[in-house]
Amino acid sequence: NQFVTELPHKLKLEVSLFIHEYSYKRIHCFRGRSSAFISYVCPLLRPRPFPENQYVFFEGDDVTSIYFLIKGKCGFVLPKYKNTAYIEIPHGSHFGIIDIVGSILKTQYELDNWFTHKDQLQRQFTVMAMCKCDTMLLSISDLYRMKQEFLEAYEKLFNDSYSRLRRALTLKLKAMKICQDVEDDIKS
Repeated sequence: NQFVTELPHKLKLEVSLFIHEYSYKRIHCFRGRSSAFISYVCPLLRPRPFPENQYVFFEGDDVTSIYFLIKGKCGFVLPKYKNTAYIEIPHGSHFGIIDIVGSILKTQYELDNWFTHKDQLQRQFTVMAMCKCDTMLLSISDLYRMKQEFLEAYEKLFNDSYSRLRRALTLKLKAMKICQDVEDDIKS
């Protein structure tokens, strides 16, 4: 680390890009972003592997980070119905932002001020690793700081969050109804 801090700025940038190339090339929303952004955000990401069938988070958990799926596949699941998956998250995607948006809508605060209410942010969904997965986590504190440093990239992460939340909730309700109907048919 001392060696890196003594390098000229341009060389530091190139070294950072080289070190984090594996991560940023696999995250769709990082493609086309500036070298400055990549060298800013990648050191903030923390790796978190998940074995197959392990929960990433549960509905009702506190929101402490967002996730970037760099390898494998995750899905939104219904634990009550034998972890029936109703949305697949492919590698390269990010997830966890709609939990922030959903929490803010429930509490009726403004989305622009979500961080001031971070203690009230709760997961709206349950996500599980569908196979062995590698994820990168970005803390919500670092996400909020990104707003100050790289507003365009920050806004891209939140882009379409209302429609994605609506779609996820609709699919969740449909999946719950189908599972309940199947359960009822089995009982009768």
